[in-house]
Amino acid sequence: MRAILKVSHCWAVVGAGMLLMTLSLPALASKELTVPMPDALKGVQQSGMSCQRDDVQRGVNGTSQAPTSAARPSADLGCMMEPSQWPSFAGKKTPLMVDVRASAEYEAAHVDGALNASVVQLKVKPYLKDRAVVLMGSGKAEEELYMACAALKQQGFSQVRVLRGGIARWQLLGKELVGRSIGPASVPSLKAAELWQEDQFEANVVLLAPSHASLMAQLPSAISVKALDAPTIKAVLERRKKETRNAPLASVVVVGESSDTALQALSAALPGVPLLSYTEPVTAYQAEMRQQQAAWTALAKGPKQLPCGR
Repeated sequence: MRAILKVSHCWAVVGAGMLLMTLSLPALASKELTVPMPDALKGVQQSGMSCQRDDVQRGVNGTSQAPTSAARPSADLGCMMEPSQWPSFAGKKTPLMVDVRASAEYEAAHVDGALNASVVQLKVKPYLKDRAVVLMGSGKAEEELYMACAALKQQGFSQVRVLRGGIARWQLLGKELVGRSIGPASVPSLKAAELWQEDQFEANVVLLAPSHASLMAQLPSAISVKALDAPTIKAVLERRKKETRNAPLASVVVVGESSDTALQALSAALPGVPLLSYTEPVTAYQAEMRQQQAAWTALAKGPKQLPCGR
């Protein structure tokens, strides 16, 4: 998927795949570009100085004024809720499950009675502010849901939670689903860019098997372990619990060569821990990172952008 970033009245082509938004442009720009420029960036002219940013306001004397915007909420881990707490967490209130996944995923399988809506759609439904609301995702990228929970609280939603582990963990724990084509329960599988994103979330624990230990340089928050088995993971989590004084744990990301059967067995042995998996080769992750570096380096040197036409 080609990602496009609006920088003015023009559109700047940034690259393919998921954007790694927290990378430092100056840092990337200073590195030597060792991979070919992505096709999405080829043939696009260097930026000129005639464009004006859409978000710059002009004062009465013609000077530019910086736009004002609200700070992005931090992830509120206090929103975390276990599947076993549904629906009793709401007390006498009637809770509402909001499934934020795409409509096709929702139609395939969902919790009976769940509302399929995005967080943006939920924000414009003020009549739901007095309801107890639980956000359910796929189990991946849950940091975004904890941030959304914080934002909804700021907007006046009285009681919001995030279902820890999403629909994947719901199903792995044997809870019922309805839908057109319910598949077997499985541990969510990550792509390279998704793995990078999960590693940035401090509430996650990323564990590298010996086969993927070389990714330590690219995944600074990861922990190298001798084996991806239940005793090893339990020992790591117990140590983390002591070192962080019981800081909330979102998910454990296991990185290594594992079959679906092995991952399901691991999930069954760790019922209290949401699992995510990355089973692709080391080279696949490194290739994705080089692609992203190339895209951001090209943007930092320009940025590359289409003519403004004015």
